[in-house]
Amino acid sequence: MNMMLIIDVIIVLILVAVGYMLDDYFNLTALYITPPVAGGVIGIIVNLVNYAMTGSMWLPHQFGPQLLITIFLFSIGVKIALTYGKKHLISLFNLFWITVVIMFIIDAVAIMTTNNSVSLFAFGSSSLAWNGAWLNFIQQVFPNLTTIQFYFHASLLAAFLLAPVVVKMFVFFEVEEIQNPARPQIGDWHWGVVIVSLFLALTAIFMRTNFLAGIPYLFSFIIAMWLGIIVGLVIDHFANDKQDQMLTSIGELGLLSLYGFIVSMLLKSTNIVVTNWNLRLLYLLIIKIIIITVIHIILAKLLVKDHHDLVLMGACWAFTLSAPVACMNTMNSIVRYHGEADDVLLLVPPIVLWLINYAHYGVFIWLLH
Repeated sequence: MNMMLIIDVIIVLILVAVGYMLDDYFNLTALYITPPVAGGVIGIIVNLVNYAMTGSMWLPHQFGPQLLITIFLFSIGVKIALTYGKKHLISLFNLFWITVVIMFIIDAVAIMTTNNSVSLFAFGSSSLAWNGAWLNFIQQVFPNLTTIQFYFHASLLAAFLLAPVVVKMFVFFEVEEIQNPARPQIGDWHWGVVIVSLFLALTAIFMRTNFLAGIPYLFSFIIAMWLGIIVGLVIDHFANDKQDQMLTSIGELGLLSLYGFIVSMLLKSTNIVVTNWNLRLLYLLIIKIIIITVIHIILAKLLVKDHHDLVLMGACWAFTLSAPVACMNTMNSIVRYHGEADDVLLLVPPIVLWLINYAHYGVFIWLLH
């Protein structure tokens, strides 16, 4: 099992490397196409050919993606510790309550209707904190929504594949230049801090599995984020000489892990969509995408003045359609082209991957009863 897990992770990272090569050759960054989406599409094509020939698809073992997203959130925690100030906490609070209000309206529409199509349409937009446990919970409450897995994963695929086109429609400001600096080489990483990061990510998974499994929505990657915050504070106080190298290494490891997770989700979602094909729901999803995209284009024309606004608008569009991982991909596609926007990027994960779950569950149960 351990060897197969290593092989799975290696295959996923090879697809990420293929994406990087395609980006270098075709300058996909200028098209808002990220390396994991480019490499993931290659993986999807290979998988579809294999499915046509053998009736099966290759998927990485579920522990691989879990480890990758846990490493990524650890790196986010480190950044949060070194970046967050009073203004970030205020913005975090405001964004959280705005999200709760929107979620309340969507859930109310979903619960009050007896029409499965309308409920599914709304639930697809209430998945701001998408996770497998939430999908299973909704399906238990509404057992007639037997196709909810197809709908969610089709939404996820749509958010990944349509993001380059949609983001381009949001650009109503003058683009001065492409900000795509050369990435640090792996040989320049601080390998001590990389090993510690991997160890703490595994520790987070162990803690979740053996001690904290009973706490709702305290996923391994959330535990890793808090461990990352602690590590970030330690680095800030005791590692001044090598702080830049350490932070760069953790950031690059986190980005590589995010890319691997995106590839894994592309492959998983393709498998679920293909093996549970539903043309009627696909039509419903197309209508939903058109409505949501038109609304966001109007908002972008009114509100987007620079690439920081563009990052937030792209995040909102991806949230409304699908999952946090699609949102992180959309935001990453923008910062790769226009430059960093940590003031926005670091606000999103604590809300959509953790805090919003509790509000979502509470609002849903309150409306249901």
